[in-house]
Amino acid sequence: MLKKRRFILIVFIVMLGMVLSINFLWDSKDSIREYENQIERRISAVVEEFDEDYINLLMNNRPNQQVSFLSLTIPTKHPFYLFSEQGELLYWSDNEMIPKFDDFQKNRKFQLIVNTKGTYLSHLRKLSRDGQGFWMVQVFSLHDNVEIQNEFLNAGPNPKIFGNDRFVLSSEPKEEYIPINRKNDEYLFSILFRVGYESAGQDSNQTVLVFFFSLLGLVIIIGGDFVFTIWKKGRRVAAIVYSSLILLSIRAIMVFFNFPQSFSDIGLFDPSNYASSLINPSLGDLMLNVMCLMVIFGMMMGLLGSKRFLIAFLQFKNKSNHWIFFIMVYFTSTGLMFLYFFLFSNIVNNSQWNLNILSLPTFDHFKLISLFIIFLAGAGYLLFTIIGLNMILYKNPLKKKYALKVLLIFSFPIAAYLAFLNLIYLIPFLAHFILLTSIITFKLYDNLFKLGLNTFLKVFLILAFLILLIMPPL
Repeated sequence: MLKKRRFILIVFIVMLGMVLSINFLWDSKDSIREYENQIERRISAVVEEFDEDYINLLMNNRPNQQVSFLSLTIPTKHPFYLFSEQGELLYWSDNEMIPKFDDFQKNRKFQLIVNTKGTYLSHLRKLSRDGQGFWMVQVFSLHDNVEIQNEFLNAGPNPKIFGNDRFVLSSEPKEEYIPINRKNDEYLFSILFRVGYESAGQDSNQTVLVFFFSLLGLVIIIGGDFVFTIWKKGRRVAAIVYSSLILLSIRAIMVFFNFPQSFSDIGLFDPSNYASSLINPSLGDLMLNVMCLMVIFGMMMGLLGSKRFLIAFLQFKNKSNHWIFFIMVYFTSTGLMFLYFFLFSNIVNNSQWNLNILSLPTFDHFKLISLFIIFLAGAGYLLFTIIGLNMILYKNPLKKKYALKVLLIFSFPIAAYLAFLNLIYLIPFLAHFILLTSIITFKLYDNLFKLGLNTFLKVFLILAFLILLIMPPL
């Protein structure tokens, strides 16, 4: 029965990769060329309407006639703005967006305007009437930024041009970007099609997302039941190995195919908010990676706390030198501490927000998730330290002085090395040394199980909040 479940689980994991790979290969060059041609046709039609509006304006304002508000107020298909040669705004046909004259390059006819209102294609022209020079700017909305969305206000990409928001625009030509030209091959702007883009007029196809998450749900359900069955049968090491392989496979598939970044614009998975490495390209990826590691870590703690393992460990411990086990726990705990400190520094240095008391007035979900990640990692580090010391000192005739003596011998060379090499790492190590000393001195390894895990987590959360309060702005 377990072999059948394992086979089914492997099949579903392989199908996860196949779904994303097929979708990746589906976006062929022919499809991209079709998207390009469609956008060029529709943008060329807009440019022709620019020309019609311009001719209409010239016909209502003769060369020897002075322009006036009445002569400029004419029906047009697109908004236009009239500036003096010095850049002073003289007339605007629409007040939803007023461009700034300094945003334009005077040597280019077509260029993109990007401001708080959105992204616009603009056409800049020079005209002269009654001996006076003017700059005429015509605009067409490509992407609207609207905070309040309803049926009357358009938000996001222009549905007449683009099918969805899976693209990036650039006013300048860039590598891997596709140039969009008008009929006479005059350059307008460039576009980069991202995975999942669909042409305008095509119904939004969410089949890939639905199918992927359906398979992912099946993998989690079947995999969880498979691992739980193995765990109940006492094969806990095998359960940990299978869990690691399952989670590693899922995360590898997601990272390799850039999922879900390439399929949705979720801010949590946006690299512009946080990006650290290839395996942590966003805060959402970091959170998923830490949660997967905590699942494996929790299973390992369950293995260490099992009755069979404790009995075998106590028998082995009584036959060996106790200082070896102290060194092993101190070394592993110190390694976890440095990993925890590195994780915290990584979030602070690569994120677009501050994690200190001064940032509380602007507290948002990014900071909440950052603190949640730090809390998970810190709780794991502290939990291992207490459980590790409890396993050694449980029913141990050795006095606390011996444990503290080994700790001092272990810590002194490390502290001396860090003091000479890097004082930044010395500070968390000294805090780690004080923590180990407190756990041994006050027998916190016994009190943890008397108070319960919930109380421990509450105390740890309070300590983490106190650290946040005294933390200087970074």
